[in-house]
Amino acid sequence: MEGTLALCPILEIEYLTKQNATLREVNDSRMKIYEQREVSIQDLARDKYKLALEYQAEKNHVKQLCSNIESLETEVEEPTRSLEDARQQVEADRRTKKTERLLGQQQQQLPGQPVIVINSSTSHASKDAILNVPSQEGVSTSRQTTEPC
Repeated sequence: MEGTLALCPILEIEYLTKQNATLREVNDSRMKIYEQREVSIQDLARDKYKLALEYQAEKNHVKQLCSNIESLETEVEEPTRSLEDARQQVEADRRTKKTERLLGQQQQQLPGQPVIVINSSTSHASKDAILNVPSQEGVSTSRQTTEPC
């Protein structure tokens, strides 16, 4: 029995030595995991900083592009307005020439008859109609009077 008793402390020492080695391996494994986490956290923090810088740069770039767009729109407004005015003037001139040509034809076909002239620069024919009566000497109309008002 004495041999078995002497064997017990040896087995216990072996068991405790193995347990100690296992616990060291587990601890080392945990330490590696913690170190990897720390490296990952540092990488993420670095990436976050880079993204913040890129975001700020892109935001400034967008502001600059918006400013450029606004200035270009302002530069385009004046020529566009001038072009539109020129188109309206050309259209008014075209209408005026057409009206003058029609009046000339009408007066040639109907000499001595009253002719209605419409202002071609507006669209209000009833307000802008002008009665154009060719002057005839010695002919009196009901609207012509010699007495002052």
